[in-house]
Amino acid sequence: MGARAKDGPAPGTPSAHGRQPYDRPATDNSAPPRQGIQSVELAMTVLQALEEGRGPMSLTQIATASGTQPSKAHRYLVSLARAGLVVRSPGSGRYDLGPAMRRLGVESLRRMDEVALVSEHLPGLRDRTTHAVNLSGWGDHGPVVVRWEYGARALPITVRSGATMPLLNSAMGGAFLTHLPEQLTDPVLRSQLEEGP
Repeated sequence: MGARAKDGPAPGTPSAHGRQPYDRPATDNSAPPRQGIQSVELAMTVLQALEEGRGPMSLTQIATASGTQPSKAHRYLVSLARAGLVVRSPGSGRYDLGPAMRRLGVESLRRMDEVALVSEHLPGLRDRTTHAVNLSGWGDHGPVVVRWEYGARALPITVRSGATMPLLNSAMGGAFLTHLPEQLTDPVLRSQLEEGP
């Protein structure tokens, strides 16, 4: 008990802001917990503190954000720096995410299939709302329907996967106009306006 009070909350317990200390896969509560390596889980809380800091942080800031004593946080930072996951500025003494983290992040993005990831949630959203739901991405000529799940309510239109939707008179187009930079949307918008109202 004494070690836990000194070192902070156990790995996997919610932090002060209600989130898990780091992303963990969903587990079946009926299954017995698997044995892991506590020091790896604690190191992840240090890395998450750096991620949430949004910039270089002092040892004290990292220790506070990760719920550990500064001496313990320092030992983890030394090991993480040896692996290239953390760097320390010689001038300011502050810590930040290192080059190995960037490589891991880029490789993780390269391997991610965003369409498959989001598609898993479409049927559940359709069933909860009873409405048709769709998944679209930005193409060369505007929003392109990638997947469409029909709901319980009849629609006056039929949209096929691969169809490009207009920017000005579709909800899909409105979403892209709102959130994408104008450098991307303006050429497509001008082209659609030239084709007709």
